[in-house]
Amino acid sequence: LRMCIRLGGSITGEHGVGMEKRDYLPEQYVGADLDLLYRVRCAVDPFELGNRGKMLIPRG
Repeated sequence: LRMCIRLGGSITGEHGVGMEKRDYLPEQYVGADLDLLYRVRCAVDPFELGNRGKMLIPRG
């Protein structure tokens, strides 16, 4: 996955991120992009009831 990121590829796709790829997101996206993902996630699912920890590492 790291080689894919280094070569300009994407580790995400039509099947989503999943637990095995979520730890690599900070290597592919800048902090502002990750913050936006968290804000969207919180707007849609404020209590993180759906697939908690599957795409984004839970905060707090």
